[in-house]
Amino acid sequence: MQLRNAQGSGQSHEKQTKSQDDKENDPPGSSDLSSTPTLGGARKKQAVDLHVQLKKKDGQLKSSRSKNKLIKAKLTHRETAAGVLKKENNRLRTLILQTDTEKSHLARQLKSAYHQNQQQVSKRERKFFQVVQKLEMQHSNALASSEMYN
Repeated sequence: MQLRNAQGSGQSHEKQTKSQDDKENDPPGSSDLSSTPTLGGARKKQAVDLHVQLKKKDGQLKSSRSKNKLIKAKLTHRETAAGVLKKENNRLRTLILQTDTEKSHLARQLKSAYHQNQQQVSKRERKFFQVVQKLEMQHSNALASSEMYN
């Protein structure tokens, strides 16, 4: 086991102690262990940026939800108000129809009462004229009989 540790530590030591010549001979764009912290920093920055974007989107989503709730509440209020107005409109229409029906019924009753009244007036007028004629005849008969006795 100690032999393995010695070999393993030797290999890692070789990797860590890369010579300056080896670094110069590496092709451009290749990376070694010393460049990894900058790559990790870029990843961390990207993660922070994504987190900030996520927070913004979350805020926008919450704002949209609250706006939707307000709109839904307004719509519900308008629908409720529209429903109330519709019911009131229907009630008024029914009331107008009832009023028109009652008006027609009262007009018929008035017309009928007027005709009945006219008939009664005519009947009374005829009776009155008959009584007047009868009285005139009695009066003229009384005059005639008084002249006869005089």
